[in-house]
Amino acid sequence: MRAGTIAVEGRAAEWDHDDQEEFRALAGPRFLRVEGDTAVVAGSDGREQPVYPGWFVIVPEDGEPVFAAPARVRAGS
Repeated sequence: MRAGTIAVEGRAAEWDHDDQEEFRALAGPRFLRVEGDTAVVAGSDGREQPVYPGWFVIVPEDGEPVFAAPARVRAGS
């Protein structure tokens, strides 16, 4: 088996239950709801996906939002 990840770069926001505004704006209609401290979004396949505190939404220049765990993100300014 072989596997890999797709590298994306773009505007990003970290999910923080107490400061949701930027994350919600970048996730757009993919943002579905909040359950406790967790956001629920529609993944690229349309299925519901949990986004835990500290996870990111990344929006490439001409693409759809991508949701990623912090261990898979190298953040910069």
